[in-house]
Amino acid sequence: MKGLNWAIIAIGLGVITYGFKANNIDVSNTSELATQPVLLLTEVNKEDYKFYKQRAMDSALSGDLSGAIADFNKAVQMNPNDADTYNNRGKARALSGDLPGAIADFNQALQINSNDADAYKNRGKARVLSGDLPGAIADFNQALQINPNDADTYYSRGVARDNSGDLKGSIEDFNQALRINPNYVDAYNNRGVNRALEGDLKSAIEDFNQALEINPNNADSYKNRGIAYSQLGDVKKAIADLQKAAELFQQQGETAKSQAAINRIRQINNSSKNKT
Repeated sequence: MKGLNWAIIAIGLGVITYGFKANNIDVSNTSELATQPVLLLTEVNKEDYKFYKQRAMDSALSGDLSGAIADFNKAVQMNPNDADTYNNRGKARALSGDLPGAIADFNQALQINSNDADAYKNRGKARVLSGDLPGAIADFNQALQINPNDADTYYSRGVARDNSGDLKGSIEDFNQALRINPNYVDAYNNRGVNRALEGDLKSAIEDFNQALEINPNNADSYKNRGIAYSQLGDVKKAIADLQKAAELFQQQGETAKSQAAINRIRQINNSSKNKT
């Protein structure tokens, strides 16, 4: 039963995300743009591919992926030798669910610039999502040879290793990601789950605690910690965490996850009654 509980968590383990860049600055959400210098479209000639590339970036950052892809297409037509355009169109395609198209774009970016660590990393992420874990790990290895200081690449390789059954290797990668970026919430969460799977519940809870210090509204951290407490037999803390997780999931529109947390509370209560 213990293995099953943690297997349920592990199904959703390892969120693979893509960030975009505003003027070569990695931006994963629009709020970060407020502090970054932005190239105004009015400053760019419409006959220049950079106009469409910049407008595509603006569309991507606002969530209009189809509009972004259309403008990246125009930019590629005007300048088929810009690796960054292929890289960003690949990310937009991946986020749209077109993984073969995304991989083709990352391939093209690497043909233009074989030392593009981001293109290797992005292709690796697309390969994880496509189920090609050996190919993904090979890409992450290559990216880390070029840029050994990218926490996101270590994290992504950790996800790929975890899904390949290499818990020890994945924990090592999450460790490295956290050395580079000690505020990496997903790395704490995933390392905590894997530590729990190895039976080290105390260290797992410490990881979930750390994740919650950084982001007190992280529903997954409460859920994971609640299940860890239930494995230790601390019913009161387990239920409190799972209730908090259910509330946060509901607030965030994650209805299925909220219900799963509620169902887990019922299981804990039923198990406690059976023991008395």
